Amino acid sequence: MLKTSAPFPHRFHDDPEQSYALTGPYYTSPEIFEIEKEAIFYKSWLFVCHKEKLVEPGSYVTFSIIDQEIFITRTKENELKAFYNVCPHRGHQLVEGEGKKSIITCPYHSWTFRLDGQLNKARGQDKVKNFDASEHCLTQVRVEEYASLIFINMDMNAKPAHIVYDGLEEDLHRYVPDLGKLTFAHRIKFEVKANWKVVVDNFLECNHCSTTHPALCELIDLKNYKSHIYENYSSHIAPMGNPNSKAAYKIDPNGGNQNFYAYWLWPMTMFNANPGETAFQIFHIVPTGPDTTTEYFDFYFLDKEPTEEGWAGINYMEKTLNPEDIEICERVQKGLKSKGYAGGRLIVDKERTGDFSEHAVHHFQSLVLKSLNAL
Repeated sequence: MLKTSAPFPHRFHDDPEQSYALTGPYYTSPEIFEIEKEAIFYKSWLFVCHKEKLVEPGSYVTFSIIDQEIFITRTKENELKAFYNVCPHRGHQLVEGEGKKSIITCPYHSWTFRLDGQLNKARGQDKVKNFDASEHCLTQVRVEEYASLIFINMDMNAKPAHIVYDGLEEDLHRYVPDLGKLTFAHRIKFEVKANWKVVVDNFLECNHCSTTHPALCELIDLKNYKSHIYENYSSHIAPMGNPNSKAAYKIDPNGGNQNFYAYWLWPMTMFNANPGETAFQIFHIVPTGPDTTTEYFDFYFLDKEPTEEGWAGINYMEKTLNPEDIEICERVQKGLKSKGYAGGRLIVDKERTGDFSEHAVHHFQSLVLKSLNAL
């Protein structure tokens, strides 16, 4: 049934076994992208970093999404705080990158702020009639540490991250018991000429794996690949495959991780790890326009210097696996602009067969439409 009350018509169905995918304009329209800013990007929990970057009082990191920049810090009372990275006086950016400070000083007029966001001192404030320091505090943003990771949310009324992703922490620790001990080792950055939802759609199904990622399919047991749907995230688990000479790279079959696992968190944070040594990849994306997305792959290991196997996994992701996916995503983005595309039928069977069923894609697209008030 064609639904026309939405921003653009679609044939999406609540039942994944009867549903069609989103139509092209949901991926290409500047109007939809503008709506998504307020409806999704600025009202959802977004991954910032591993907790290790904010252990010491005074440490801070910055985070940007579209035209909003946030900085997150830890106070001397050991509290996590997050604020919009803007001086309330004249709008100057307060801090850059990451580092450590005991006081926040605006580079423009030298107004200073405590790490709890309170105004410390404004030059000339004693000469201004009825100057009220409490009116000039930094504007807070929600921040939460969950599963050893730091998330922010610009919606001050949002449910806590541990409620939104209920059960995730226990599941992650089941597969990565040393999650809290891991340390950042390496980052890869990609610029993709595709809408952010195309990237997420691609991550959420392995229907394309056998034809697109042959080396990956030797690492994992594709026939026992299973996708599990939860309210605001999904998991994608497969046992170790047959890491032979055709596999992506040589691994220790007795390593710390005996499974392939991947998680997607609404709206655009993804975790995954391949069989082998204990490791954790955080794949987070930043939409930059209707047709463009920045991808970050952060690699965490038990040591800052990856092992030979660790570097092999990084190189495989950088030079083979993700370029294979990027090529798909960019070609899909072009196709979504075609007048001949009306939203294809999602392939979902009753058994939710892991190696081809697209029920996790359906789940993601349902959350998109709900956020846009289009269901």
